[in-house]
Amino acid sequence: MPSSSGKSINEMQEVIPNLFLSGIEPAESRTQLNANGITHIIQITPVLYSPFPSTFVYKIIPVLDMDETNLIKHFPDTYKFIHEAIEEGGKVLVHCMGGASRSVTIVCAYLMKSKNMTADEAVSAVQLIRSIAEPNDGFMTQLYLYADIEFDVNIKRTKYRRFLIACMTLQRVNRRCIDDEILASDITENKVSEEVVVVSGGPSSSPTDSTPPTQQKIVSSLKCKKCHHALVAHDNVMTHIPGGQPQSQLQYWKHGIFLQVFDAIKSGVPTLTPPFTAD
Repeated sequence: MPSSSGKSINEMQEVIPNLFLSGIEPAESRTQLNANGITHIIQITPVLYSPFPSTFVYKIIPVLDMDETNLIKHFPDTYKFIHEAIEEGGKVLVHCMGGASRSVTIVCAYLMKSKNMTADEAVSAVQLIRSIAEPNDGFMTQLYLYADIEFDVNIKRTKYRRFLIACMTLQRVNRRCIDDEILASDITENKVSEEVVVVSGGPSSSPTDSTPPTQQKIVSSLKCKKCHHALVAHDNVMTHIPGGQPQSQLQYWKHGIFLQVFDAIKSGVPTLTPPFTAD
């Protein structure tokens, strides 16, 4: 990888050929951008303003540098943006405000998938180029998760759904609002996940000769008594040990059940604000 010797942290660094990393200053300097041949820019700042929209191709991700920010959901799109730009002969700059956390995380995610690196290997490689590179703890967790789910950011992945619930809990506690309600989409549009299993036995999960008890799927769903719309299918159930996660100690989780209103019925319960618990 290119060396950063003699490079200031206020300049952009080339992490791998045609992929650059920086803070906001170089991204606002037409001179620096042109000098490095930049054609595409991923801007990860809270504002939607881009300084040179008619000159460069922008992808803007308006998020904050906070542990509970869901950045992993942008990994597939940013990977595609970078990959296609480089394949077409372009050069990509990824920047946030300081060029230390958000932008570094996006670059690391790209390196992990394109170079088959672990999260730690990717961060170390970037730090050799840019010494101040240091994703926050939440972003590091997301990089580890990215590897665990084999770079497939999909709500059908149990680990990813657990992460989304943890994110929503932190957002609810810290900001009293939830940014992303992807888990509340209509269950009829999200079909069976192969990962969903039942840990404990029961009438709906009695073992068969060919399937172990721990791998029995929940085949029934809860439906509205009045309209018969499916409310909870087995793909929307994630078994867990109550109190087994740090967020379980919060008041919202005291009963071991986390509920969120699905899009299909949300209009009928406007006064409810997730997350909330069931008695």
